Amino acid sequence: MRARALLLVASICACSGIRADVEYDHAVDFRRFHTYSWGAFDGGSSPAIDRRIIAAVDAQLMKNGLVRVERRGDLEVRLRASVDPAYEVIAWEHGRGPRWLGMPDDVEVRRESIGAIQVDLLDRVSQQRAWRGLGVGTVSTDASLEECGARIDESARKLFRSFPPRGK
Repeated sequence: MRARALLLVASICACSGIRADVEYDHAVDFRRFHTYSWGAFDGGSSPAIDRRIIAAVDAQLMKNGLVRVERRGDLEVRLRASVDPAYEVIAWEHGRGPRWLGMPDDVEVRRESIGAIQVDLLDRVSQQRAWRGLGVGTVSTDASLEECGARIDESARKLFRSFPPRGK
């Protein structure tokens, strides 16, 4: 059985409409993990944003008592981030013209980007996933690097707020 908790997670530089899930293996005793090291990383934005995501995840893991080591940590962190184009269509009716035609008075098409971030923590010994956090949301393309960094930091705090799971 997996626990699913809705958490507000900003992915990359998300500004609204965030959906996030956290799941973990209830059989894993998270108290036995003391160190972590980075494994696979699949970035999806820019090198500066990717570095900021890694730093935000590092900060949260360290805040929760884990120590980063270069190799062979108790946990292996794998991260995948992506940004993909999407479109939002908005139609308005202003009461002009016959409604039975089924046509809106005004239509606006907005181009957006959808950002996703997935953080997996694997037990190094068993190579089984112990924990996963996943966030998906719209991405602000006009945010400054500082604004993006602040949102990434806040997102990581919210993603890891119930880490480690208290079940064991």
